[in-house]
Order: sequence, then C-alpha cells, then structure tokens
Amino acid sequence: MSTSEETRGRIPELDGVRGLAILLVLVWHYVGSPLQGEAGTLAVLAARVLRLAWSGVDLFFVLSGFLIGGILLDHRESPGYFKAFYARRLCRIVPLYFAWLALFYLVLTAVPTFVASPAVSGLFEEPLPAWSYATFTQNLLMARDERFGPEWLSITWSLAIEEQFYLLLPLVIRFIAVRRLPFVVGGLALAAPVFRVISDSRDGFGALVLMPCRADALLLGVLCAWLMRRKGGRQAIARCRWALYGCVAALAAALAALCFQPFLFERSPYFASVLAVLYTCLLLLAVTERRGPVSWLVRLLWLRGLGILAYGVYLLHQAVNGLAHGLLLDRPPAFGTAPEIAVTLCAAAATIAVALLSWRMFEKPLVAWGHSVRYEPGPGEAFREAEPRASNAL
Repeated sequence: MSTSEETRGRIPELDGVRGLAILLVLVWHYVGSPLQGEAGTLAVLAARVLRLAWSGVDLFFVLSGFLIGGILLDHRESPGYFKAFYARRLCRIVPLYFAWLALFYLVLTAVPTFVASPAVSGLFEEPLPAWSYATFTQNLLMARDERFGPEWLSITWSLAIEEQFYLLLPLVIRFIAVRRLPFVVGGLALAAPVFRVISDSRDGFGALVLMPCRADALLLGVLCAWLMRRKGGRQAIARCRWALYGCVAALAAALAALCFQPFLFERSPYFASVLAVLYTCLLLLAVTERRGPVSWLVRLLWLRGLGILAYGVYLLHQAVNGLAHGLLLDRPPAFGTAPEIAVTLCAAAATIAVALLSWRMFEKPLVAWGHSVRYEPGPGEAFREAEPRASNAL
C-alpha cells in the first residue's frame, strides 16, 4: 500500500475487507442458512463449514468502527465536525434505505394476494411498526419481541446498531481527550460481554441485536484507528505481523473445530468478542501488510468491486433471493437441488446488478453531494501525530 494511494484519500484494501464481509453474508443467507437442517452427508458437511458465515456482519462492525472512528479523529477540532459528519452519513445511509423501505410497504399494500402466497410470505409477514424502521429503532423491538420481523427487512437490525453508534461516538471523540480515548473506548468494549449477559434472553435476541451488546466490535475498530494515527503506530503494527497471523490462525482453527460440535457455542456472551478480535487482527493486517496472504486477498479487484457495492447488496439480497425462489420455483429459498442452486446463483447476479445500478445512478451522486459539506479547518490539527490518512467510508 503506497503513500500516494493513502494521500489520494482511499485505502483500496479496505474495499476488499468490505467485500469479504458482504461475501460472507451472501454465502450465509444464500447457501449456509438454507443448508442448515438439510439431509445428506454433503449438505451436512457444507452446512457445518459455513456455520459461521453470518459473522460477516461482525467484520462490518470492526471496519465501520475503524473508518468512522478515523474520520472523527482526523476532524475532532473542526468547527463543522457534527454538521459535516451527519450530513455525509445522512446522504450515504438514508436515501437508499428509505427507498427500500418504501418499496416494501408499496408491495405489502398493493398486491396483498401475492404477499399472502406461502412461497413469498416470509418476506412480508408480521412487520414491525413502520416508525421503528424509520427511526432505526427496530432492533429494540426485535429484542423485546424476540423476532426479526419480515425477511425483507430482517437484516436492518445491524443498520440500527450502526446508526445508534453514530449518535454516541462523535460525542466521545469530540469531548474526550485524545490521550484518554483508548482507556474510555477500551473500557466500553470490555463492557459489551457484560451487557450481553444482562440483556440475553431465551432466544438470545437481546445479546444479538442491541447496540451496547455488539459495541465491542465497533469499538475495537475505533481503537485500531486511534493506534494507526499515533506516531509510529503503523510501524509498530507491522512489526507484530506474525503475532497477528498467529492470532488469526489460532482463532480460525478453534472456530473451525467448534463448527463441528453439536452444542450452541454461539450463544456464549464471549463469542462475539472472539469474532471481534479475529476480525480486528485481519483488519490490521489488511491496512499494514505490504505483501502476504491477507493483502493478496483484499486486493483482489472483484472483491474490492463487491466492497464498493456492499451497502446496496446488503439491503437487497434477502428480498431478491426470496422473490426469485418464490416466482420461479413457487417456494421459499433452498439450496438442495439443481434448480434451487441455479435460481440462487441468478438471484446473486441480479442482486449485484441492481446494486451496481443503484450505486452508479442513485447512491454515488448523493455521496458526492454529501461530501460537498466539508469539515472546516480547526484551530489546529486534531491529531498532530497522524500519518497520512485515508477514508473508505463511502
């Protein structure tokens, strides 16, 4: 990773990390989840191998904390700190989200016979109140009711967590002294497992969907951003390269072994922290390694391209897959037969195509408009020790 790439304002490897995260999510919802409970040796083996693909969301959280934390650290003394940050986040997150929300309610009300069909009813049944989706508080009701709601919008719990995090993190970085930030942020990260114990329920919804319970991944990303901006921080991380690889290898091996165990180890209040540490090590390798397996992976052009489209793909993929299987096979998504596999692949291609169209014609112009709201220069650089910075927070 060259300095010239950084000073142009973007670290390509981070698009690759985002691409890896959305790829894991796609593999889980399109292949891993439908295979759970399938009969047959091959199906059972594949289901166990893909058992943790859902943790791509945890990688998203670590990356989000790193990117957003870095932006806020770079501009913490700017007079336009809050205005620019929220204007850019608003333009990035809200338009596509509300368009997708509006389409859901349009289909729900305009074609009730279609919505009631058993083949697609899972996409629409028992929606949470519209105001909860509009205010990014649906995760609170999910925890209360212990259900995700309709599959069309079920994945939006993670967006709610991030939006709630965005309300608090700017205050922490703005008003906590830089030298104290690692202690405050680290302490809050350590508190996340405690929150998971307190808020856990019979089905584990509270520990899964409430922001304080998932904050360790986000906050570890913020700590990485703080460390990278310390003088010599990047070099210190690079010197620990083999220790990071050792941690990734040990944790990945342990998790792979656990995937073949019958008990629900995922319910442990400490399991999310293990994933957060694993993905934090992976992120640090991606942004500091000049040559190696991780840097090779996250520099793949197709993975970086997928990362740029990740937000649209994330919002669309569940509904597109459900509609494809319902319309073409007249049943909910599955992955056990040749026609089901073919339809799933078509759904994946359609999801990426629509996300690409959305990015080029809808999201990208809005992101550019949001970036016209600039951070005004402060009385001094917020982080004098910062090395050349980069932002991939689209």
